[in-house]
Formats: sequence, C-alpha cells, structure tokens
Amino acid sequence: MSKHNLFLTSVSILTILAIVLLVKEVHQERTIREPYTDMEQFDEAFVQEQEDKAVYSAEKALYDYTIDFIKNHEGYVAEPYQCAANKWTIGYGHRTYGHESYKHLTEVEAEALLRTDFDVRLDIVMEKYPELSFHQQIALAHFAFCCGVGAMEK
Repeated sequence: MSKHNLFLTSVSILTILAIVLLVKEVHQERTIREPYTDMEQFDEAFVQEQEDKAVYSAEKALYDYTIDFIKNHEGYVAEPYQCAANKWTIGYGHRTYGHESYKHLTEVEAEALLRTDFDVRLDIVMEKYPELSFHQQIALAHFAFCCGVGAMEK
C-alpha cells in the first residue's frame, strides 16, 4: 500500500470515528429521561405529558384571549392622549410616565407594550396569590391592568 493510500485510509477511519462519536454525543444529549421499564410507566408518562400540553394550551389561549379583550376594550391610539382619569396614555391603554417619551407607536409596538404591562401585573398577582387558579389570576391581573395594582390590593 502506498503512503498516499495509507494516509487516505487513516483519514477516512478518523473521520468515521469522529462522526460516530459526534452522533453518539448528540444522541445522549437528546435523551431526556431514563428508558421506561414497563408499558404502564410509559403510559403514565405519556398521559401526563398530554395533560401538561393541554393545560399549557388552555392557559395560553386564555392569556391570548385576555390580551385581545383588552385590545378591543382599550382601542389602539398611536399618539399620546389623556384618558378618562386624566393620565397620559398611548397604544392599548399604556399609562406613560415622566421618563417615557413615546411620540408614536405602531400597532405591533403597542401590543408588545400591552403584553409587557399585563405580564407585570400577572407576575404580581401570581406572587401574591399563588393559591388561586390561573383563570382567577388572569382575572385579577386584568383588573389590576384596568384599575391599578393598588385598587386590586384593597
């Protein structure tokens, strides 16, 4: 065997070895849990996974519905205006503060700001009332968005 052929064979073997090791490493990273020992264990895990997906899907749908409800109720206003409470507001009911200088918001920017505002209230509610269901927490967060966190705490 010539030196050239020996070199190519060595490179081929090393390349194949590297690919095998890489595939093995990737496969190990993708393994999330230990293999199931019986079908009953698999069935329980599968059912739990499906229930978790359904709960997440229902909660996401409720969250999205609430955001859409607020958007429809508040309406989109691109320029700052004074709301009924005489507070400067923009977008979908975002109350502006002195450090904010919004002159104009697109609908996409306004929705992002709405989601941020709502998430802040939802986080406060979830922290204060962890015993409530997600539906109740969403309702309280909506109340806090509309009336303020102080009004919610009374």
